[in-house]
Amino acid sequence: MSEAVDTGIAPIVPGPEGTNGAKPGKSGARGVPRPPAEPEQAEPTTTEPTDPAQPWRTLRRQAERRRYLTILTPRRVGKEKPRRPSPSAGVGRDAHHLLRPPAEMTRTASNFPDPEHVRQYLRHSCDLTMSGGLAASVVYPLGVCALAEHYVIRRVGGSSVAAVSAAAAAAAEIGRAAPDPTGERDPLSVAPGFAGLAEMVGWLAGQDVAHQDAMSLAAGLTPLDEGPEQWRLARLLRPAGKTRTLYRLFTAVQRLRAAAPDERRPLRRRVALAVLAGFTGTSRVATATAWAGSLAGWALVTAALVRSDLALPLALVASFVFAVTAALAAAGLSALVAVLTLRDLVTRRAPALGFGLVPGTAVEWTSRRRRRRRVAQRLDDLAGVPAADGVPALSTWLADRLDDLAGIPDQRQETRDLFDPAGQRHDGGIGGDADAGRPALTFGDLWLGRVGPRLQGDEETLRRAAADPEHRVVDLLLTTTNVSQHRPYRFPLPVAAELERRGLTPLLFCRMCLEAVLPVRVVAHLVQASPALEPDHTCPRHEGSQLHELPDPWDVPVALAVRMSMAVPGLLAAVPLATVEADRDRPGEGSVHLHWFADGDLSAGMPVGAFDTLLPRWPTFGFHVRPDAATARTADEAPTAGPGWVLPEQDAVRRAVHWQDVPTLGAFARMLLGTARSWGDASVTDLPGFRGRVAQVSAGDRGDGPDPVPFVRQRTLLSLALRGFAAGEAMRLRFTGSDDGVSGQSQTDRYRWIRLRTALREYRGMSLSIGARLPLYSDLAAGYRVPEALAGWFPEGFEAGSRDPSWPEAAATITHLRALSAGGVLDWDAELGAPPVDPDLRLSPPI
Repeated sequence: MSEAVDTGIAPIVPGPEGTNGAKPGKSGARGVPRPPAEPEQAEPTTTEPTDPAQPWRTLRRQAERRRYLTILTPRRVGKEKPRRPSPSAGVGRDAHHLLRPPAEMTRTASNFPDPEHVRQYLRHSCDLTMSGGLAASVVYPLGVCALAEHYVIRRVGGSSVAAVSAAAAAAAEIGRAAPDPTGERDPLSVAPGFAGLAEMVGWLAGQDVAHQDAMSLAAGLTPLDEGPEQWRLARLLRPAGKTRTLYRLFTAVQRLRAAAPDERRPLRRRVALAVLAGFTGTSRVATATAWAGSLAGWALVTAALVRSDLALPLALVASFVFAVTAALAAAGLSALVAVLTLRDLVTRRAPALGFGLVPGTAVEWTSRRRRRRRVAQRLDDLAGVPAADGVPALSTWLADRLDDLAGIPDQRQETRDLFDPAGQRHDGGIGGDADAGRPALTFGDLWLGRVGPRLQGDEETLRRAAADPEHRVVDLLLTTTNVSQHRPYRFPLPVAAELERRGLTPLLFCRMCLEAVLPVRVVAHLVQASPALEPDHTCPRHEGSQLHELPDPWDVPVALAVRMSMAVPGLLAAVPLATVEADRDRPGEGSVHLHWFADGDLSAGMPVGAFDTLLPRWPTFGFHVRPDAATARTADEAPTAGPGWVLPEQDAVRRAVHWQDVPTLGAFARMLLGTARSWGDASVTDLPGFRGRVAQVSAGDRGDGPDPVPFVRQRTLLSLALRGFAAGEAMRLRFTGSDDGVSGQSQTDRYRWIRLRTALREYRGMSLSIGARLPLYSDLAAGYRVPEALAGWFPEGFEAGSRDPSWPEAAATITHLRALSAGGVLDWDAELGAPPVDPDLRLSPPI
């Protein structure tokens, strides 16, 4: 398990009546307003709601911005009663200590934060990790909303499609204190902060169709009573022109999997039509010729047999045999043509398409292609591909919603009047962008905790934040996989100097390549913020297109990192970047290498222990989404659980090892892939100190695996989201509740105590290991002379062949560490009272 260095916040001595110096259920100091109303002893809902309108009431409740502003109520000054923050006015970052970065709340020789502020900061802080595919990304948002009523998110990590939820949570955190937007809202826009997260879930579940007023909900009417399936998640996916035929087949198969058994017969016909529609150009002519020839041959043979001397029954039997043979031959030829067509797509055209069906941006149609467009839409209808009908493409929708959540003002109405909601120009032209005037959310905005123009001193603050995450108001980490290098990358990247120190080459981008997978305004921001242009090197995919260096990490748009992380293989196109590598044969020159970035879960992912330290200051919450989490309930004697989710207890009860049946070959293949991708999380979540803060949520109730997202039905989608909400609410209530009635202790104290006992055992083991190996390494280091090959690690002026100048201090350090377990403070039975599972403490390479 990788451990990061924790600068730590100065410890606070608990008060006589609680860990925070306050009576249970009240605020941490006199005159401080109470935290949001949270029934600490209440139990989360453990049964499915019987009222069909109840889920929508939950959504409406979570879409109220005031719920997330209560913890930002200022302290009482004198007798004046403090006013709760107003969503219309918002809260300035400097106006409340909970909105500051951890470094400002850390006690140092030059920094003395208010002790009561530190207590509240510790009590209301948490980290989040997210990973998984489309189903997992539906589970997270409402779970995050449930946690955000009490906690401020300090660090959040994500990979794969869950990177969307992670980025949305980070954007919502800085948008929590943003004022309500002024002017008329776009129909697809959402509110700033976590209320917008709930609105996004509602929109995906078809919330803006019939019966949305409060009176209708009170009467038990729901948006799904009269409205048809919206398929909005699927409508965000726009295939490229050359992959449209394969996408029709993908859609038909996914809708077949999503259908009930009695609905599958007509959908099977759609699959067959999608297969037939997949033949284009020469392949379509060859297939038609094969079937026409078989039919003509059968007709001629039948006519000849009837006229022959054979008896009529024998002639008909012979005709039937020939018909079957001819049909099989035509079918075989069709299959061969289909294989050759697919082979051509996979081997020759796949790189040009980014190895995926969906680029993420809208396909533009010119007036000359309108007839072809009508034919394509007709074939889409036959295959069951839902029409866009005002829903933007995935990357455009994602970038816009991130900006909404962060509170970035929308000042683009004049430009957008030229476009329809789908991003197409009203005048039939091509080019341009409806959102070209809106700035894109960047990592620097998250680090500063606010959006808008940069102020004096921000440059220095951002450089400190790039070097030390403790100076970031919100720290977002997203993992992607560099398929070309077989290794993970984690955004934001280090600054250029740090990349060079690690031996890495700066990444470059081609504007034309990125415009295929990102909105134009996001790519324009990258070009404008790029520190350098490579005039001597052009893109290998677009002749004459010059390469630009990626901006400094704080100027990189969050939408770019999300798009790189969520590139599901085969479905979403990979994102191409480039590097210029030195050419050994031509000194001073370099060659351009193309790098393909895809799904972050293919490599490192975002493990639940990504932000863990030996002694954590606050909990890191996670959701482990898998198709059979409901069956895990039988492994615990008395877990906190509900339909489709379970939160294991933080206790000393030994847990049964998770088990799942393997009924079919398909299930075996899926479980193989799932094991390869998530075995680390599955192992970690069983450890004491981990399992009590990681909820297990079922991604579906089907026996053959997870539900067929993106064609999951709206009610199922809402059910998945509410499972996440119930699990998040359970974690919030647990960690803010009492420690099984022990006076003055909370479940957070129990979590810290478990981690402390685990850490002490690791410290003792490290000390014993040093003691056993110290003689060997002491003699080596005392006489070792640093060769020229390693001299670059030392400051300029170091003479190769000299002894390590730091060895005296290093020797004193490790000698002291050895003494800790040899008659020192660690010379005791560290196993007594420690958790029975002993994790490994080891070094791991940075990502």
